[in-house]
Amino acid sequence: MSSNDLSTILDIINANVSSIQQIYAKNQTSVPSLNEPYKPLAFEPELIDSTDLVVAAATQLIAMLRSPVISLVAAVGGQHIATSIGAAEATNISEILSEAGPKGLHVAEIAKKADTDGNKLGRILRLLSTVHIFQEIAPDVFANNRLSSVLASGKTIKEINEDGITNKHNKPGDPGYAALFGHSADEVNKAGAYLREYMTNPTECKSIDMAHTPFQMAFKPEGNLFTWYGEPSNAGRLARFNAAMKGSLNASPMNILKAFDWNSVTDGVVVDVGGGTGSSSLMLAKEYSHLNIIVQDTESVVKDGHAYWQREYPDALENGRVKLQTHDFFTPQPVQNAAVFFLRYVLHDWPAEKAKLILKALRPSATQNTKLILLENIVPYAIAGHEQKIPGEKMPVPPTPLLPNLGVVNLACYIADMHMMLCLNSQERTLGEWTTLTEGTGWQLVDIKHVKAATMSSLIFHPV
Repeated sequence: MSSNDLSTILDIINANVSSIQQIYAKNQTSVPSLNEPYKPLAFEPELIDSTDLVVAAATQLIAMLRSPVISLVAAVGGQHIATSIGAAEATNISEILSEAGPKGLHVAEIAKKADTDGNKLGRILRLLSTVHIFQEIAPDVFANNRLSSVLASGKTIKEINEDGITNKHNKPGDPGYAALFGHSADEVNKAGAYLREYMTNPTECKSIDMAHTPFQMAFKPEGNLFTWYGEPSNAGRLARFNAAMKGSLNASPMNILKAFDWNSVTDGVVVDVGGGTGSSSLMLAKEYSHLNIIVQDTESVVKDGHAYWQREYPDALENGRVKLQTHDFFTPQPVQNAAVFFLRYVLHDWPAEKAKLILKALRPSATQNTKLILLENIVPYAIAGHEQKIPGEKMPVPPTPLLPNLGVVNLACYIADMHMMLCLNSQERTLGEWTTLTEGTGWQLVDIKHVKAATMSSLIFHPV
């Protein structure tokens, strides 16, 4: 570390904190308190650039100045933070504290409402409060804060108890964040506990078979993750997974509305292939009334999808603008007049050979004007200078000495990549890997759309 690097990083922080303060002042809004529940702001997109630079610089500053031993102690101990978030979500702590309000609640009362052990719960909440998830406002008295408030499902404790845990995440308007964190802290985190054994077993780790994953070691299912979700005993996890996909959609700055010029679609239908319950298409249907949409997925997911649309936008089903269709995307695509085939976070679930089959199954049904849109992460390297000459691909370059990929700003992309490896033997992909994957499938990459420095991108293909 040089003194010049230290000074430059401090300058980046100071300059961008000043920009953030100016944006809040321009919008006549106070900078949110960490101690208050999170409330989305209409001007949040204006804050992204400066916030990203502050976060990247501050995190790099910590790595530069703190003892590497202490940094690795914190990193290795991060598993306890993840499992504690999972325990808090499973015991509905955020909902309990939402009802308690800003005065909070003594841990003995929280434990009573959650039907769990007070001493152990207090230690969990104190750990989380130490990393600014929840807050301890008096000895053994805890309250929600900006971070912990997004763990709430939006339901009251009474509603959760009456509806059952399987239906915890089905309240209209629930953004799905609690489901996303619960899913990650449960099946994904348990699979992660076997990564050491997996990587030291050559037979397992060198396989490209979905039956050879840390998830298999942890849960010992007969099939893969998706067939496991279909088992009756996992109905609650399946419901949470479907809600979690809505959470991942809402957490990303790149969504279906920004993925394409939807006003250019004047004929044909939009097919949301592997679209789950249709959370992406819901945004599209509400914003563009001229579009006709077909959401395709497996039979059990389509069943849940009907319930989802009846809650969120029943008119779209009733007037026929939106249809839900059972379809196996490894088989020939039945829709012959598609203007757009849209796949959001589908191909990252599958190893390359399987992903190629999905794309090839779409091509015979495409017209010469059909567009294929993949909404997926493009994994950036941690080194600059490896861009490919594709329209729209070039990303802004962060100031030196920040990492070219902005470090923890884009950490979610690399975490998602680990999720894919742990559970499905698949991956998030670099631009070069996307190019290689789509070769020979009948589709040619012609454009890429980004939102700011985010890794989630819209890859647009024409048939060839």
